[in-house]
Formats: sequence, structure tokens, C-alpha cells
Amino acid sequence: MSNFKIIETTADVGIEASGNDELELMINCLNAFYYICFDKFPEIMETVEKVKQSFESLEELVFNLLEESIFTLYTKKLLIQVRSISKMDNIYEVTYEKVKTNEQIQTEIKAVTKHNYKVEHIGSFYMARVIFDI
Repeated sequence: MSNFKIIETTADVGIEASGNDELELMINCLNAFYYICFDKFPEIMETVEKVKQSFESLEELVFNLLEESIFTLYTKKLLIQVRSISKMDNIYEVTYEKVKTNEQIQTEIKAVTKHNYKVEHIGSFYMARVIFDI
């Protein structure tokens, strides 16, 4: 079960997501994003592409993957599914797949914002707060 909640704001929409590790956090952030877009959890089809990327921080990883998710959804009708996240020498490497969906978009998200953006490691879990421009 996903561990996120949707935050309604005056003109935007946000999420608070958590996870026991970086991978679970990113999966929950993406699940929340897609839940906002489709008003449900989307059905996925086959994998189109596999990608590996590196980031200098977890904050950069979450922000950039959500931005990439917006771009990929609206330009190619593909979803991002994160498969692994590893950290070595303070560099995060993420492996993800771009997968097809036939779902109809219900809420258009324009961008991830830096407003009230944060990613934290608190005790034994990770937490992210993200506001999207709609």
C-alpha cells in the first residue's frame, strides 16, 4: 500500500510521501503524482525503455524524476517506474523503466515547484513534501 497523502493548496496541489528507504520514498512520490493525474492508480502496459541516471543528492533525485515524469507523461504518454536506487560515494544512481499506459489524464500538472519542497531522512524513514503547479 502506498504511503502518501494529497495536500490541497489554494492554487496548486501537493503531496507528502514517506518510505523506509530511498526507493520506497521515490515509488510513493511517483504513485502520488500519478494518482493526482489519473484520479486512480494507473494500469501499466509493457516497458518501452530502461534508464540509469546519477544524482548528487536525494533531493535532486526526487525533484528531477518528478519533473521527468511530467515531461514523459505529457509528451510520450509513458510512466516512470523506479526499479532501484543505490548510493555510493555520495552519488545516487537510479534505475527506472518507462512504461506505456492507456489511462486518460484527469488533472494536468505543469511542474514541480521549489515552494515548501523538502526531502528528509528522519530517524528510520524518509519523507518528502512536494508542491505541483497545476
